[in-house]
Amino acid sequence: MHWFREFLKERRIKERYIPYYVRWVTKCYAFLGEEFSARLDGSQEEKFLKQITLIARSGRLGRPTMP
Repeated sequence: MHWFREFLKERRIKERYIPYYVRWVTKCYAFLGEEFSARLDGSQEEKFLKQITLIARSGRLGRPTMP
């Protein structure tokens, strides 16, 4: 995921937010069972977002924390 961190830095994402972006992308690929080299399509992204919505509504996500 080093390349993704560098991509975010190049896009001037604040350093403190980068771990959160990396975590979400890592979780998405793990949930879908895809390698990081795979390009996701809209239906895969939607599947992941629906899943985390269900988790959030069930209360299993917990409260977000900031560094």
